[in-house]
Amino acid sequence: MRMKVDESRFKLQKLKRLNGGGIHVEFETKRVEENETFYDNEKLDSSREPHEDFLSKIRALKSYLCEIFGFTDLKTIVKHEDFKATKAQIKSAETGYQNKIANIEITGFSIHGKDDNKNVIINGKFGIQKLGVVALNTPRIKFSNNLYGWEQDLKELVEELSHEAYLYLYENKREQLKMFGEDEV
Repeated sequence: MRMKVDESRFKLQKLKRLNGGGIHVEFETKRVEENETFYDNEKLDSSREPHEDFLSKIRALKSYLCEIFGFTDLKTIVKHEDFKATKAQIKSAETGYQNKIANIEITGFSIHGKDDNKNVIINGKFGIQKLGVVALNTPRIKFSNNLYGWEQDLKELVEELSHEAYLYLYENKREQLKMFGEDEV
């Protein structure tokens, strides 16, 4: 385990899910020695899966990515009162939406800027039947904006992800290993 730093001196910069499991993390730590401040940039690749708390927060980024790329548009239109959709049409739109987003996977995110310019880019991939996989990268989503109406919620989620990354790196919070085989009671 690495030398522990206080969480207030830890700054997550990038996280990426690795093919085959595990994560790539880029982060900065701040240290002060003899009245001089140093910023150390580190990268870590680990094949060990994060804890489910961390993974669920990574997956929570999917709704933001889906909205930016318009995956929610049909569902929103059909639900609008002017559309006058039947319950069957609403259900069909929801089913289509769920089927579409089932093919989206969040692969990572990166945090940029500071203060009022702090922003995030969410990375994902979209599996297209018979054609392969397409990378999806959002534009920079600035937390201080109110373009979508959920930027503050996203900021809080990114802060929670940063905390989970800290726990992963410094508190060894990783996947929970099964104590018994699947068929044992």
